[in-house]
This record gives sequence, structure tokens and C-alpha cells, in this order.
Amino acid sequence: MDFLKTALLATALAAASASAQAASYSFSCISTGAAAACADGAAKLTMDVSAGTAGSVDFTFKNFSSFGSSITEIYFDDGTLLGISLLADSGAGVVFSDIGSAAPGNLPGGSSVTPAFNVTAGFLVDTGNGGPNKGVENKLDGGVQEFVTINFRLINGKSFNDTIAALNGPLGDGNDLRVGLHVKSFGVSVGDTSASFISAVPEPTSLAMLVSGLGLLGIAVRRQKVRQG
Repeated sequence: MDFLKTALLATALAAASASAQAASYSFSCISTGAAAACADGAAKLTMDVSAGTAGSVDFTFKNFSSFGSSITEIYFDDGTLLGISLLADSGAGVVFSDIGSAAPGNLPGGSSVTPAFNVTAGFLVDTGNGGPNKGVENKLDGGVQEFVTINFRLINGKSFNDTIAALNGPLGDGNDLRVGLHVKSFGVSVGDTSASFISAVPEPTSLAMLVSGLGLLGIAVRRQKVRQG
């Protein structure tokens, strides 16, 4: 019986730790005059944030667009990350560069939000000469949904939880983190337009997992302490 309880506790701790080390986000559109593109992007663009290795954090972007759009530029407005450490993608269909010279150099329309979105130096990637065809589309690369993952090294003892707090925290306090996407080629059905998006609050299911995971961890630890006492 003691072995069973120990195994259950270990499982609970593992589940809590895993759920507390990942969060999913949607995006809000900041463009004007592109209603269909805005609605599609807000519903179909995702960002998964997860703890990486050796004091790093991964940002993974996917696009489930109904209109054939492509994520071509990704921007970060933040001061808590050291720099881009690694880029990974789903295959030959997605090619991003982290040379820090994306065009445009700042999120289009970023000046229209409050506070204004200002990309942090070196915290941007784009498809370079590959154009929209090498961005993140709603396609399969080798049977895998297209994606791009950007790995950042953390500084000054910052952790995954600090990154999530910066994403979820109040804007303009100097510790906030925002992510911007420039999305192109929505197709003729919406005028072959482009639109810009900015990271929104966590998806409800993701937020619930974070809260329940932390709660489960607390309950498991308390039960262990009671038993030890």
C-alpha cells in the first residue's frame, strides 16, 4: 500500500510539474480594414510556451488558417530574455532566419497599441528571401503540422514561471513580454491581404491546467508533509 501511495504521489507531482511548465496563447489582431483576416488569425494562430533545457524557454508557433495565410515575421517586445539561442522548424517547408534584420523591422501597426510595441534588438525572425512560401502555413511537412520554435536563453536567474508572468502581467510596468506576428497571403477570399497580431492572454484550458497543476502540486506536497509529520 505504501508503494502504491508513493507511486500515485510521484505521478501527481509529475503531472503537476508538466502542466505548470507549458502554456498556450492565442493572438489579437491590431490591423484595420482586414476583418476576415483578423478573425481567421485570432481563431487559428497559436503560440505554445514551454520550459526548455538549461535555463531556456521555447516559443512554438503554428497556423491553422482557413485562408492559406503564412506567418512570415515574429517579433518580441521584452527585456527579460538574453537572446535567440536556437531555431527549429517542421521541415523544408519552413525556413526562418535570426539575423535580426527582418523587414519590416518592427511589428506593422505596433505603434497603434498602448503601450506601443517596440521590438527588442535582435529579438525578431523572418523568412528572408523565402517569402510567404517558407513561413508557417496550415500545411504538413512530412506528416507534421508546420511550425517554428524559437528557443531563448534566460538571464539573471529568470525562470519559465517568470516568462509566463511577463506574458500574463500588466502592460507598461517594464517587466511585460509581448509577441507580435506579421501574417501574409490570406488568399483571394479576403483580398490577399496581410495582418498583424499581438499575443493575447492564455487559452482558458491552458490557464486552467496551470492553476490546477500548481494546485495539485501543492496538495501532493502537503500530503507528503503530513505523512512525514
